[in-house]
Amino acid sequence: INQLMKASLPQLCGMPVEVVHQSGEADREELQGAYRDAGIAAEVVAFEADMPTRYRWADLAICRAGALTVAELALSGLPALLIPYPFAADNHQAANAGEFEREGAGIGLHELPRDGSDASLLVSPLRELLEAPKRLQDMSVAASRLARPDAATRVIDTCAQWLEVA
Repeated sequence: INQLMKASLPQLCGMPVEVVHQSGEADREELQGAYRDAGIAAEVVAFEADMPTRYRWADLAICRAGALTVAELALSGLPALLIPYPFAADNHQAANAGEFEREGAGIGLHELPRDGSDASLLVSPLRELLEAPKRLQDMSVAASRLARPDAATRVIDTCAQWLEVA
């Protein structure tokens, strides 16, 4: 994703975006410089300690589609462009992205080249969403419908029921 975002910067110039990019430490300085050189307002962080605040700030996420990530997106009502990790066990991230997409909460970007060589595959849907604030609002509502804030309690209750039966 870091390389894809870097490759996308020339096409993002002039778009009404402010970016917070969690990059990991290895790419942070290079990415911060790339955003600066492109004239795009961005804060690049190695790690974000306060994700709830970032989720409230954001209108859209560009991210992987791991289970915890999509659960957080749903709880936050945050629509997303989801880029499944291609080597995830049993391709579960593609399934997560597909579910978010079927429910209207996100767009799965499944065919992205790993080297960022075709940035338009990211920039096109991003541009479409930025030009359609009503669609972003609808996606936010859809994401919220996927939230299961009581999931942990439900799992514990189910386990307790199984133990009673056994």
